Amino acid sequence: MLTQQFDTGPVTVGTDIGITMDKLHAVLADTAPHSTAPQAVRADAAPAPAWWNDIFGDTRVTLKSEPPTAGVDLHQTLALRGTVTAEQTIEGGLAEVAAAARTHLGTYLAVIAI
Repeated sequence: MLTQQFDTGPVTVGTDIGITMDKLHAVLADTAPHSTAPQAVRADAAPAPAWWNDIFGDTRVTLKSEPPTAGVDLHQTLALRGTVTAEQTIEGGLAEVAAAARTHLGTYLAVIAI
């Protein structure tokens, strides 16, 4: 196993996501197997795309005939400061570990020969 340590310095990553419900409604109406009736599954429900059952199984969506007007805003900030440690597992024996260490020799604090 190889262990790397590096200083990130001050790094801040921000994410702002806005979801407009009428657009989400339109996307679900176009892709999800659904019905606009109160029953979750009907004979006239839209068919599922090929990938739907792989991800969600036999789940169906019941959509209101009129899309909601609300929305959701998400604001998230990730700040990294200081040392980060990353480990890399090398398959094989010491020869494979040594070869991997030589490839990125400048990123390791120490390489110990056994």
